[in-house]
Amino acid sequence: MSVPKRRTTEAATLRSSAQLWGPLLIGVVAILFTFPAGMALAIINWQRMGMVRKARRHLLATVIGAYLFVLLIVLLPAFLPGSGITQIVFFAINVIAFFYLRREIDQDTDAYAYGGNEVHPANPLFGLAIGVVVLLTIIVIFIGTFFLLEALGVLQAPA
Repeated sequence: MSVPKRRTTEAATLRSSAQLWGPLLIGVVAILFTFPAGMALAIINWQRMGMVRKARRHLLATVIGAYLFVLLIVLLPAFLPGSGITQIVFFAINVIAFFYLRREIDQDTDAYAYGGNEVHPANPLFGLAIGVVVLLTIIVIFIGTFFLLEALGVLQAPA
C-alpha cells in the first residue's frame, strides 16, 4: 500500500501531535446534524493538524453553503408545495457530505500520521456536542431567514 501524499504545502504549520475525530464520527455527525456540523469537526481537525489553508477554505465554503442550504430548505416548499422534494434534497446533501468528509479526513489523517506525527482520539461526546450546537445555529438561521423572506413577501402563496 502506498503512503498518501500530503496535498498541501503547509509544512511550517505542522504539529507533531493532535487529538482528532475519526472520519466515521465526522461523517455520522454530518448525516445526523446536517453537513455544516460535520464540516465544523473536519475544520477543527484540519486546524489541529496544522492544515490552516485547507481549514480556512472549507470554513468559507461551509458558511456560504450552509446559508444556501437554508435558503433551499426555506424556498423549495414555497415553490413546490406537497412534493416532498425538500426532504430528498436535504438527505442527499448530507449523504454527499458524509462520503466527502469521510474520505478527506481519512486521507489527511493518514498522511499526517505517516509523516511521523502522533494521532490521538478526540472525545466523541465533545464532537457530538459541537454537532448539536451547529444544528441549533442552523435552526436559528432557518427561522430568521423564514421570517425575513415572509416579511419581504417572497413566500406569499401565488394567487
